[in-house]
Amino acid sequence: MSQREDGEDYCVGIDLGTINTALAFMDGRGDLTVDKDPDGSMTVPTSVLFTDMGKIVGSKAETKARTEGYGNFLSGFKRQMGTKYTRTVMNSTYTPTEMSALVLRKMLLRFEENHGVMPTKAVLCVPGDYGIPERQATIQAGRIAGLEAIELINEPTAACIAYCKENKFRNGNIIIFDLGGGTFDASVVNVNNNRFKVLSNEGSRSLGGKDWNLHLANIIQRKVIDAYGMTQKEADRNMKMRQDIIVEARRVKELLTVRNRVTDTVDINGTPVTYTIRREEFEDATYELNMRLITMMMNALRSAGLREKDISRVVMTGGESQISAMMRYVDDALPTVRTDIFDPFTSMAKGAALYADAVFSDGDVIVEPVLSKTLGIKAGVDGNETIYNIVFRSTPLPMAPNALFRPKRDDQETLELEVYETKANPGTYYTSLPYGFMIRKFEIPLTGKIYRGRTKINVHFTVDLNGLVQMFVDCNGEVTEFDMSNGMTMLPTQIMQSKKKVMNIL
Repeated sequence: MSQREDGEDYCVGIDLGTINTALAFMDGRGDLTVDKDPDGSMTVPTSVLFTDMGKIVGSKAETKARTEGYGNFLSGFKRQMGTKYTRTVMNSTYTPTEMSALVLRKMLLRFEENHGVMPTKAVLCVPGDYGIPERQATIQAGRIAGLEAIELINEPTAACIAYCKENKFRNGNIIIFDLGGGTFDASVVNVNNNRFKVLSNEGSRSLGGKDWNLHLANIIQRKVIDAYGMTQKEADRNMKMRQDIIVEARRVKELLTVRNRVTDTVDINGTPVTYTIRREEFEDATYELNMRLITMMMNALRSAGLREKDISRVVMTGGESQISAMMRYVDDALPTVRTDIFDPFTSMAKGAALYADAVFSDGDVIVEPVLSKTLGIKAGVDGNETIYNIVFRSTPLPMAPNALFRPKRDDQETLELEVYETKANPGTYYTSLPYGFMIRKFEIPLTGKIYRGRTKINVHFTVDLNGLVQMFVDCNGEVTEFDMSNGMTMLPTQIMQSKKKVMNIL
């Protein structure tokens, strides 16, 4: 068991980001510290390159891929967490869970190199918009990486904890505007000393800085094609050029936050090609993306039942929060509210470490989370199939909701049940099937004597503080538990097999 100098187990907080990953911890003196590379870097790129010698994780993976090609390079897999997506690299197939475990393992190994011990307890950050499958997959990734005790915290909540601790903010309502590399969340959090009560969350697991990068890369590519004299068809076939331009776009985006225009050179087939891009071009191309963020932020405010005058401040965080014009759009939407940009790259890891100190040790942080997605069951209404919403997002956790069903015929042997996640707001009891995401489909055996319309079939859910759900069905006094993880639950033997895949990290 890993221990600090004071004999207590190390408890760490890890922000597993789409673009970068960071780890923070409370040291033996009670100081909050972000773990660093030997070169002083506090973040590790969430990227993996597979080689004959082993797996390279982080900045060296990106550097080597730029010179040797991207065929065995993995990144951006956070967006596929909780899905059936796989990628085959060098004759081995990896799930997003295993890809994430490689990065988490790298962080734990780096910590061990720095401090001589391997952490076994951690709080892992997840987007507030994550549902059941994504949360379960994140926990499995932690177990594969070698963690024994794992708790989850929503990224904006973690950022809020770090902000309040550092800025001595004690009481009030804060909007956390969290734009990461691949995801976005807007959370409203009520702060009362060390108690953090989440009131609402809006977000998207498929909207983040990568989307701004792609828009900027498209602008750069058009300019390069024109300057080089290349046809669009030739450009489409040149995958290395496209990847290099995407990497270039990330750097140019940062420059455009402080400059009105950027002139740079890209190497195309050994020929340097110079281009110039103006900030105005970038802002025009991404205006719709910006408006989507503002809409979600205002929806979060309304879902919390608050108005502008009830908000003490907006805290912008996440690695992409410094995108050109972003603060201006937020200020325009909430002109009377103070807006701060706070620690874009490590705030989540810091907040997770503070929460880890409370969960696993004697820290004083209390978090009151909410359900991220509405849970419903497919039902027939007036001859049409729809989703009947049982428990709504933004409901405080933990909880134990129930739903009562009755059989359609005497001696019915099974009950077919399809459980869905939706984004329905409280009071919206029905959602069309295309707007829901099916978690699992069950064929539940019914026990005892079954009478049409009379026998009670009680479906009971329990949702814990991590947002993970268990389902129990009670029919005639016999209770059966059902797996709600969308196939993400791994047996111990499967975890051991996956652990072998995350060995030999360089």
